[in-house]
Amino acid sequence: MNQLLAVTDLGRVRIFNFRPGGDDPQDKDHLVEKSTTELNGVGKPLNETVSDKAGRFAKTGAGGASGEEHNLGGEMERQAIARVAELVAEAVESEGCPFWTLTAPQAILKKLTDALPKACQDALANSLAADLTKEPVAKLEERFLS
Repeated sequence: MNQLLAVTDLGRVRIFNFRPGGDDPQDKDHLVEKSTTELNGVGKPLNETVSDKAGRFAKTGAGGASGEEHNLGGEMERQAIARVAELVAEAVESEGCPFWTLTAPQAILKKLTDALPKACQDALANSLAADLTKEPVAKLEERFLS
């Protein structure tokens, strides 16, 4: 069984440890939430981050020219993925986990996996494309411990 579960999206990172049940059949395996980190300002819509809409230059001649596209949204996503990867890597390395599981929305899972250090990638036993950051622990236990 994996020793660590990282449940993340661009705005939240939840880290769980697996706790095995005892000899009593009623004492089942559990997930224990080790930490939850909220990433402020990350993953918000662009209009909540900047105060203006895309600008336009004054019309010259027959057509008007639009302002340049600076790909701010893509850069913000890249920075958010790097920060999430850093937090997940810290958790994996601090636990000394030989194997762990990662869940993240499908849109970012590949980018997040690629952003992790090589040692964390090598120890990754399973990844799941799903946004489970708001799921209660009981639902996560059903999904990962059944």
